Amino acid sequence: MKPIQKHWREFTPQDFEISPVWVLTHKLCDKEIFQPWRDQLPFEDVRGINNIVVKATLTFADGSTFPGYIQPTVTSKYPSMRPAIFSPIGGQIDFWLWRAEPEGKPAAFYAVFNKTAKQIFPIRFSAHPGLTSLPANGEIAGFYGYTDWAAKTLNVTT
Repeated sequence: MKPIQKHWREFTPQDFEISPVWVLTHKLCDKEIFQPWRDQLPFEDVRGINNIVVKATLTFADGSTFPGYIQPTVTSKYPSMRPAIFSPIGGQIDFWLWRAEPEGKPAAFYAVFNKTAKQIFPIRFSAHPGLTSLPANGEIAGFYGYTDWAAKTLNVTT
C-alpha cells in the first residue's frame, strides 16, 4: 500500500488523528511533501530544520481553543514554526500574509471565527505533549508579512 503523502496546505484535523506527527519526505517543485511518522515518539529532529509538523492547540486571547498544527524547530519564534488553525467551516488558515493572498485575509479570518481582533490576539499555540523534544509553543501577535521582502522587514497586522 502506498503511504499517505500530503502538502502542508492539504492537512485536515482528521490527518492528525491518523498520526499526530508528519515528517517531511521531499520537496517537489518547491512543495513540501509530508507523510505520517510511524516510529517512536517523541520525534527527535536531528537536523534542526522544519522537517516535521505536529498536532497543536491554538488558544485565542478570550480563552477559546481550536485545533491546528505547527512546525517545531530549534528557532522557537514565530514565524519559524508556521502555526496554522483549522477553520470551523473547513480548511485551514495560517498567519502569514503571502504576497499572492488578498488584502482582506484578516477581516475574513475574524468573520469565520465571529470574533474581533481583541478576542483573538495574542494567540498562544502549543504542540500536544510528548510529540517532539523541540521547542513547540509560542505566541502569535497577528498576521505577519514583509513590508520589504528584500530587506526582510517583518510587519504584524491585526
